[in-house]
Amino acid sequence: MMTILSRTRSLRRLLALAVFAASIVAAPVNTPAQSAAPFDPSTFCNWAFSQERCSGFNDGPIPPEIGNLTNLTYLDLGDATGPIPPEIGNLTNLTYLNLSKSALTGPIPPEIGNLTNLTYLN
Repeated sequence: MMTILSRTRSLRRLLALAVFAASIVAAPVNTPAQSAAPFDPSTFCNWAFSQERCSGFNDGPIPPEIGNLTNLTYLDLGDATGPIPPEIGNLTNLTYLNLSKSALTGPIPPEIGNLTNLTYLN
């Protein structure tokens, strides 16, 4: 009787181990998220956009990717909402920055101090 009981326990343990192992093998693998579409600044600069100019910002938050537009010299964020992303400090060629009529929230990031070429700030 003990032998059968011992074997039953062993089989149960073996079965539990097999079920556990199968669940690990069957578990979905964490795959990297699909990359988002490439950043298109013309989707938020609705009046004019060129390598140097972005005006007529669409309503909404300023995307952090704005920091990729390092050739901008003119930036009008008049209708922006939400916080100013620290990436704005990458726009070291800016000479004009308009924030009027915006509904920005939160602190001014210290990176804005990198905009040493600014001659106009509203």
